[in-house]
Amino acid sequence: MIATSMPKPFADRTGSGLHLHLSLTSGGTPVFPSNGAEDPRGLGLSETAYAFVGGILDHAAALQALIAPTVNSYKGTGAVSTTSGASWAPAKPTYGGNDRTHYVGVPDQQRIELRGGDGSANPYLAVAAALGAGLDGIKRSADPGEVGVLDEMRPAFPLTLLHAVEQLEADALVKEVLDAAITDGSASPRN
Repeated sequence: MIATSMPKPFADRTGSGLHLHLSLTSGGTPVFPSNGAEDPRGLGLSETAYAFVGGILDHAAALQALIAPTVNSYKGTGAVSTTSGASWAPAKPTYGGNDRTHYVGVPDQQRIELRGGDGSANPYLAVAAALGAGLDGIKRSADPGEVGVLDEMRPAFPLTLLHAVEQLEADALVKEVLDAAITDGSASPRN
């Protein structure tokens, strides 16, 4: 037996992942379900939820530096020659139903599932950045595009950690979310 925390320790086997399930409420009431309103996209989500997904997709390339923060994290993205025949790691920033190949899955009307991360992520940074990206999408009424279709206007997935860090450096919103605790004076870094 071999125990490891590496996201993709073996080239011929499926790696491990970190899936963040995210939902929002307002006054205790869930805001993601369509609640009977017409949903032309067919996933049962509200326009607020779709805007949240749009924000995550818009910032996906930068988020990868936080939710997949090691060199080994990028060995699973797009891997296809595994024993099972699939890596189950999303290779592009798309969204859809309860499908393992999308970056953002919608398992039910109450929540979305961010599937691009792995167990090497700091969960606090990962959740903060994902929420910040989603809330930015709501603020801007971001359009996630068609279900299951890659929007060519969004940055491509970073192929390596270096590319992910470059995307993070270029993404003012995600950097602002990470800086918020220090710049607003409510927290200070530990020595």
